[in-house]
Amino acid sequence: MNPNELFEQIKELIAQKDFKAAQNFLDKNKDQLGEYLDQAKALLDGAGGIDGVMNKVKGLFGNK
Repeated sequence: MNPNELFEQIKELIAQKDFKAAQNFLDKNKDQLGEYLDQAKALLDGAGGIDGVMNKVKGLFGNK
């Protein structure tokens, strides 16, 4: 796979909210991502952060 295809795969995993799989895929392919590595990290950090915040907010209201 070329770096763009790897980045697209990470985006798909994030879209499916499979953050653990996205992180594992990123770790496994970080050397092949090239210029997309920083973008993939930022995307994953942002998505995971938003999801984590949403889960905490839901917890405040008794929703899980």
